[in-house]
Amino acid sequence: MSFFRIFLVLISILVFSNISHAQITDPIPERIEKSKLIIGFEDIAQIPGSGTGRHKVARLNFLTNAGDGSGRLFVNDMRGKLYVINNGKVDLYMNPLNLVCSGVSYQTNQQGFGYFAINPEFDMNGLF
Repeated sequence: MSFFRIFLVLISILVFSNISHAQITDPIPERIEKSKLIIGFEDIAQIPGSGTGRHKVARLNFLTNAGDGSGRLFVNDMRGKLYVINNGKVDLYMNPLNLVCSGVSYQTNQQGFGYFAINPEFDMNGLF
C-alpha cells in the first residue's frame, strides 16, 4: 500500500471517529410554541364484539369514509368482518369468512383482514 493511501485511510479514521463521538446537547435549541388546536373525541358507534372468553371486543384496525359524500364510515374487524357506520348505526356490510372459510372458527386469532381499500369510483360502482 502506498504512503498516500495509508495517509488517506488514517485521515478518514480520524475524521469519522471525531464525527461519531460528537454529541448533540440540545437537538431543538429554539422553544416550540404550543398550538391553539384542540382535539375532542366523541363516541359515534359501538362495533359488536367478535371474540370469546376475555377477548370479546372486536379487533378494529382501520376506519375510513366511503368517499361518496354519504358520510358513511367503514371499519374492519381483524377477525374477518367489515362494518358500515351510517348516522351512528352499525351494520354488517360484508363477512368474507362466510365466503372463504365457511365452517372454520377464528374467534380469538387475527385471521380476518388487516386492511381494505375503497375503490376511488365507489360512489359510481359500489366496489371496494
